[in-house]
Amino acid sequence: MSAFPQSATSPTFLADLDPNPLVILGQDRRILYANPAAQALNAPKNGGRMEGLKLGEVLRCIHSQELEGCGDTPACLYCGANLSIRLGLEQGAPSTSECRITATTAGGECSLEYSIQSRPVEWNGEPAVFCALNDISHEKRRRVLERIFFHDILNTAGSVKGLSEILLMERQDMESAELAELLKMMRDSCDVMLDEIRNQQVLLAAETGQLATRWKQVAVAECMAEAAMVASHWPVAAAKQIVPSYPSEHATFLTDPTLVGRVLMNLLKNALEALSAGEEVRIGGRLVDDHVEFSVWNPGVIPAATRLQIFQRSFSTKGAGRGTGTYSVRLLTESYLQGKVSFTSSQRDGTTFTVRLPLRPKARLTIAE
Repeated sequence: MSAFPQSATSPTFLADLDPNPLVILGQDRRILYANPAAQALNAPKNGGRMEGLKLGEVLRCIHSQELEGCGDTPACLYCGANLSIRLGLEQGAPSTSECRITATTAGGECSLEYSIQSRPVEWNGEPAVFCALNDISHEKRRRVLERIFFHDILNTAGSVKGLSEILLMERQDMESAELAELLKMMRDSCDVMLDEIRNQQVLLAAETGQLATRWKQVAVAECMAEAAMVASHWPVAAAKQIVPSYPSEHATFLTDPTLVGRVLMNLLKNALEALSAGEEVRIGGRLVDDHVEFSVWNPGVIPAATRLQIFQRSFSTKGAGRGTGTYSVRLLTESYLQGKVSFTSSQRDGTTFTVRLPLRPKARLTIAE
């Protein structure tokens, strides 16, 4: 971050040359100054001027379009950029925070992740806050991948190795039933490992626009049954039930069954991870007008703070370095399957995620043979 004078009355040479976006915001949280890097973030409104816009408007945050406006919506309570800006303006305190923003683009929604450094300054004798934005999207994505491949995959591979060693040392003394159970455990561990790898391959291709889709007519019940069958073999499904509710009629739709399966399995995995032993997840499918609706229910409740961030990349209730499940569900559903995903959560009704897909998409498709 470039040095910037504590008392700022005009843009400086160093600020204009800094490759990072730099802005100064007034007491109403509107932009007073933006360096060229900040101006390049978005095609500005107001006749090409950024002055007078709020930061969320420049970054095209979906919540800046809500009635309350940028900085005042319920979601803004958990926005790192908003909290950092308010600390500088209201308490005169410097701060550094991270923020996740779901932004609208011509091609749909995308996820942005920034580190925000803020500190109080003066602008024309009035209190203001100086903010430097550092795009950390690639760093956050790398952390998630490292977490999965260097932690989860290694743990699973270690389990396979341990089971194989038992098999080599004790196979002569094992009953056939014991041997079969050991082999089943090895197979299930390999399935988990392969599924994690495939999931990340699909996500990376989807984020970079390189994911190819192959469409064919498939049965709604078939999609549900296959996802439930795969999920039932996961370790996280042990001592838990997956209860399907199939359509009352034989229903088919044109889609990419591989991506639909990936969406349903991600939802089932999230639901199973929220359960205690003995509880159940319900997966349903039905026709509604010219759409098919899949639903995945569990009895848990999502806290209010989590609900407002649930589809953001890198956000997770499972700890730092996790979190691509619901993000990938939305990415695949809305960017590739031409559908919509939503959820409801309450103490009385539990949590239900709903994926709504067209019976026949409108765009030109590559049809699988």
